[in-house]
Amino acid sequence: MRNSFAHFPWVSAFILILALPRSTQADPIVVTGGFVFLRSGAPDLAFDHFRLTAEDSSFSGNVFDEPTIVPAQGGLVDLSRTFNPRDNIGPDQQVVHGTFYEAFLTASNLTFAAEPFVMPSPPPDQSLFNFETPFTMTGHISGRAGLDRAAPLLFSVDVTGVGTATVSGAIQNPGTPERSYLSGTSDTFFPTLNYLLEPSPAPTPEPSTLLLLGSAVVGVFWRHARSA
Repeated sequence: MRNSFAHFPWVSAFILILALPRSTQADPIVVTGGFVFLRSGAPDLAFDHFRLTAEDSSFSGNVFDEPTIVPAQGGLVDLSRTFNPRDNIGPDQQVVHGTFYEAFLTASNLTFAAEPFVMPSPPPDQSLFNFETPFTMTGHISGRAGLDRAAPLLFSVDVTGVGTATVSGAIQNPGTPERSYLSGTSDTFFPTLNYLLEPSPAPTPEPSTLLLLGSAVVGVFWRHARSA
């Protein structure tokens, strides 16, 4: 009986390995820093830039988007949106898992899901305002040797990350009852947006994984007690 359970801990370890999630495609690159900056000071096409950094990867370039229209005080603000990074002048240097590429970004997207919030009234004694809300980001970045879709594909990766979205701008007539948000109307305005990427919090193990780990530990102690 003693020998029949001699390899019990190894059986637990084998079960644990089988239970680990498997994927048929590469895991997304986890972005730990960087930003997407969009200056929307007027009701026309906004054109600004982004930079994403990870452990062994980095991406940068331009983003194109329609201006963000934010409701004035009392309105619900939702900064969730999708940006389309791309190059229209020349290639930028991109780094994917330690490999450097001079690439044009094509068929790329960055989607931000932000927590909505109610726009407060303009601060009474400030000329500038700044409001923040958390977000999660998912996306896909592809790089080619040229702008033409027929150009050789250099890389194609998924990205993910978390951070804080900031909406900021100026206040006209600060310190007076007539104060309002600048660059807009009585109902809306066009702010500056900055999506700041931050390191992700450490993941919490799933209950099934904890159970299997616990079984392996119990097996080790049980074997030790039997052999004592």
